[in-house]
Amino acid sequence: MTNAHSGVAVLLQVGRVLVADSDVGDVYSPATGTWSATGPMVYPYPYASGAALLPNGQVLFAGGRKVKYCGQYSCDEPIADAELYTP
Repeated sequence: MTNAHSGVAVLLQVGRVLVADSDVGDVYSPATGTWSATGPMVYPYPYASGAALLPNGQVLFAGGRKVKYCGQYSCDEPIADAELYTP
């Protein structure tokens, strides 16, 4: 794994696993036992985000929230966007 993850994981049609929750994802290949980094994501998807494998093999990432700091406290800001990952 090229990055630590605690977010969503999606089994891709090709037998690999996509894991993402930051501004980059990783793909695990059980056949070779290796991890490889994906390209950069538009948004990090760390909290309460979702991912779904679409019939065409792409993965849709959507929703969630990002933490930002409001003075001395942190507050959440929703991510009102989505993006597609193409393996």
